[in-house]
Amino acid sequence: NARPVVQRVDFRDNRYRKSVGLSAVLVGNANGLHYAFDVHRCRVALGWRGGVGDMNSEWSGRGGSGADILGERLLTPEGTESGLRVDAEKTPVYEGYRLGTDGAPVFLYTVGHATVEHRIVVSDGSLKQVIQVKGSSADVIFRAAGGGDWTSSVGVFDGRELSVAGKKDLVFDVTLRVGE
Repeated sequence: NARPVVQRVDFRDNRYRKSVGLSAVLVGNANGLHYAFDVHRCRVALGWRGGVGDMNSEWSGRGGSGADILGERLLTPEGTESGLRVDAEKTPVYEGYRLGTDGAPVFLYTVGHATVEHRIVVSDGSLKQVIQVKGSSADVIFRAAGGGDWTSSVGVFDGRELSVAGKKDLVFDVTLRVGE
């Protein structure tokens, strides 16, 4: 198994700034299914199949022109509303990431009084997000990005929103099926 490529990138192009924000962590996988994690909104902001990314304009010459994705977009959030809320608190604070045993990042952030570990598991046909919420027994709402076929281990989506009854040390997953 090849370890994923993990790269902090800036998306300066307005095509991505609405969905990704300025700074993201790009994760490229050997199976050709990749994603970008928006560090400001603490959410998977882009998912695509194809080449990992084009850093040429970011790294060449004077640089600073931002990265670009290569391939077919599978996930692009609409606006800023997707992501996780804990007890109505919707402003996450990014704390960084650590690498899991498989080399993939586990994103760390807080939402209100809760600490969150957010891991993305990529297979040929899906982006599965495993979310662990600690330090709060409040209800959790996950708002899915864009359309697509979303499922969860703890309930059924109502439109793009999944409500999860809070409990101490809550762990659940949400999966976007993108086809083979």
